[in-house]
Amino acid sequence: MDNDELRQRLDVALGESLLASVLLSGLITSLTKKGVLTVEEQKDLLDGLLIVLERTRGSAQPIDRPAIDHARVRVEGLLKAL
Repeated sequence: MDNDELRQRLDVALGESLLASVLLSGLITSLTKKGVLTVEEQKDLLDGLLIVLERTRGSAQPIDRPAIDHARVRVEGLLKAL
């Protein structure tokens, strides 16, 4: 496996993780509105998501970092709204 193929696999993995973070934040918010999760549980899950995004950003290619930053801002906004 050469460097280009590894970079492509990493880019796909990053894209999937960003999509997962957006879907997860929406799911967490929906479950809290329905009373399945408490606000405290929602905060804990969103804090965990921020940690994952931060770690992902550390290993990301520079071109992928703006998308990760956007996901972080979205999650931070949800946390501030709670």
